[in-house]
Amino acid sequence: MTDPQLVVTSVNEALKLHGFDIFHLFQVRECNQLLPTRFQIQASPHSLALLIGNSRELWVPFTRHCREQAPTATPRSTQTHPLDAYVVAKVTQSLSPLGPLPLLQFAHTVIPQAIAIQRQAQAAGLAHLGPAHLSIHPQWGPWFALRALCVLPPRYVEAHFPILDNHSPAPNPCHGCVAPCTEALKKAISFSSPSTASPTTAPSPTTAPSPTTAPSPTTAPSPTNSLSAKNRAWLKVREVCPEHREAQYSDEQILYHYQKDLRTLGLRSST
Repeated sequence: MTDPQLVVTSVNEALKLHGFDIFHLFQVRECNQLLPTRFQIQASPHSLALLIGNSRELWVPFTRHCREQAPTATPRSTQTHPLDAYVVAKVTQSLSPLGPLPLLQFAHTVIPQAIAIQRQAQAAGLAHLGPAHLSIHPQWGPWFALRALCVLPPRYVEAHFPILDNHSPAPNPCHGCVAPCTEALKKAISFSSPSTASPTTAPSPTTAPSPTTAPSPTTAPSPTNSLSAKNRAWLKVREVCPEHREAQYSDEQILYHYQKDLRTLGLRSST
């Protein structure tokens, strides 16, 4: 029988190749003890579980995959959310050496119900859940995404992994912070009300700058200038967080995540 440690290591490497560079192995029992029943992982308490996510490292392999698929894509086959399809395909493929999984859940799936992956990540020691409902990673700050949770088959037991990832709750980087994200969240939520979404509340990002504030002709405008006022407000919730601003997504990645601009993937939006 193949060494369980070697199999898990190979799975980790396969996930990294596809851009999933966040790999957090933990004990279900330790995690569930810190969660109310409705948020607990539905698995044996003796099981090991794995949280999978990504930082900005996802963007290069993901867009390369999209470019490779573009010649065969048709308007009907071009998906509204190609990233969701990529996550399911590559994560499932990478996990296959583990054998049949007792549980595999994806963060983007909301039917029959969404999983409490942010709360589970906090209890498992991966990322703190901040006051604006953003998970804050010790290395990447708010600039990462949780993608999937899986429970390993019974033959992968704690004894095989003497050094598991931290069982205690994730450290709280928000302690002592003035929490600018909470005010930014209120402004973003206000866009759901038509009465507060007027140009006087949030100037259109396409409004031409005055001659006194015009950018230097040698400075290229940021692609994120094309974000709608509403999407820019939601981006601000992340941008104002002081944690690891150096880990911010690229402009193209921001355009895709916040405006679903398929042109950043080399695809045409379906009409």
